[in-house]
Amino acid sequence: MAVINRSTLQRGFWLVWVVIALALLCVHLIADSQQGEGPDRWLYYTRMGFYLLAFIALAALAFRFNRLWIGQLFIVLALLNITELVLYFVRGRPPIEHRNYKLPEYPDDHPGYHLGELPFADSVLADFKLHDGDTLYRARYTIDHEFRRVTPGRDSTKQRHAIFFGCSVGFGQWLADDSTLPARFQQANDGINSYNYSYPGWGMGQMLARLEYQDLSLQVDESQGIGIYVFIWPHIYRSIGDMYTYCNWGFQHPYYRLEDGEAVRHGRFKDGRPVISWLYEQLWGTNFVRHFNVNLPFFLTEDHLRLNVAMIKKAKDIFLRQFPADRFVVLWAQDWPSPRDAAMQEHFVQLLHEADITLIDARPPDKMDESHFLLHDGHPTALANEEMALRLKDELARMGWLPARSN
Repeated sequence: MAVINRSTLQRGFWLVWVVIALALLCVHLIADSQQGEGPDRWLYYTRMGFYLLAFIALAALAFRFNRLWIGQLFIVLALLNITELVLYFVRGRPPIEHRNYKLPEYPDDHPGYHLGELPFADSVLADFKLHDGDTLYRARYTIDHEFRRVTPGRDSTKQRHAIFFGCSVGFGQWLADDSTLPARFQQANDGINSYNYSYPGWGMGQMLARLEYQDLSLQVDESQGIGIYVFIWPHIYRSIGDMYTYCNWGFQHPYYRLEDGEAVRHGRFKDGRPVISWLYEQLWGTNFVRHFNVNLPFFLTEDHLRLNVAMIKKAKDIFLRQFPADRFVVLWAQDWPSPRDAAMQEHFVQLLHEADITLIDARPPDKMDESHFLLHDGHPTALANEEMALRLKDELARMGWLPARSN
């Protein structure tokens, strides 16, 4: 019986490897020249095939030169590659996503450079939400020349202001201009004009960045009032640029780091921490991450909370320099429970107290029903905003910052 020597087997292995690689390359080039879901899938198959071939080849070379641990590493990577492909079929072969993480080219003095995405100035935005193919909500948002959502009913004779910062909760997503939290607070206080500096997807990063970038006292007519940061727990994750936030909408958001107890701006998440951001971009589209709902970092740390508190504290200090006669408060708005972070939430409240930041907790855990949150969405309803506005007014009156509400 003929005996095949080792060198012949090795040459045969590499010949098969080259043939398969060339076949994959041909399929890849053909698919790349076309468009549509089918070619996208073939591009995905060929890319995964190239990775698998590369890992196997590198493992073989490592074993050939007795680098066992390197060879074992590449075998593990090959197995992960196979797992990724299997999960693609387990998930029903979803469409291949194409995400663009290129930063917009804004001039240095443009608000978008400092804040990230923002609405067009002096515009009316039409928005709608679909559910099962049907239009669930329609809304129009009126935006003024300072990129703020307009609060109807402004009165030039009023002497005080309420300046709201926050996200879609403060902005009033899916609600009319007169049903937002700032609007309902203005309606509940005869002598106050409300200004809405909130926008969907934002957090404390935009509040601090805007105060560092602009003197808001030049945009507000009244000389005294109150600054209100409308907080929800997801802002904690947005401020650290977790993988979910970064890859869905936050790659161009302001990036802050904690340095000697102070929040210091380092550009945007995309360019301020390029290695971590690149890693998030590569991982987010994988079927492993999507199937198992993986997010990074895996958990919050003490430093994350201290960074958030430092950002709020710095924003408060700048705000009070711009408005020396004002007060500043954090309003913890209607929020969904987060049992996993319950202990961290308690610690966060303690850190706010230590930083001399006033917190008003307006969460209504016993009223999270369809009258208080929008169905198939979760944002507060007009009724919820009205109740939060009254709670805010009562708490400010108790502190002596506003007149008490008459019965």
